[in-house]
Amino acid sequence: MQTWSEQHDLVRAMLDQVRVDGLFTRGEAALDDTWDRLGVSDHPTTAALRNRLRAYVGRYGRGLPVGERLVGSTDVLESAFGVQKRLSRDQSQNGLTVLSAGLGALLGEVTPEQMRADIDRVPEKAVNNWAARTFGKTVQWFRRRFVNPGPCTTNGEPNPG
Repeated sequence: MQTWSEQHDLVRAMLDQVRVDGLFTRGEAALDDTWDRLGVSDHPTTAALRNRLRAYVGRYGRGLPVGERLVGSTDVLESAFGVQKRLSRDQSQNGLTVLSAGLGALLGEVTPEQMRADIDRVPEKAVNNWAARTFGKTVQWFRRRFVNPGPCTTNGEPNPG
């Protein structure tokens, strides 16, 4: 039971780091520091799990430039998409919007000067064309169009929900 508990603690610590800090150059070292404070045993299964988790964090973080991070949690991405949908209001009802082009600015560090330069450099029409080519029709669009095409039932009576 103690071995299982230690392994559970290792996994939780790794997930906590990746969810909050993402994947980054010194991710393995940060994880080792956290795990050292846990004081886990050298049980062979625990050591094997620790090595596999460490390898995962290292594989995706080791080659990144210092200061750059990869998002390591769908929670962060879902929150970013939620912000986009709020910003685009009624245009977001079909799923992803052209504001998806701004995910880097939303999740990364960008100065107002960089943002202004990018806005001035790229015409809105080019962004809209890119979004139309990249996203196409969304699942929500198809669902409304073909699965639930309207508020009426087959007998012509309104569908109460």
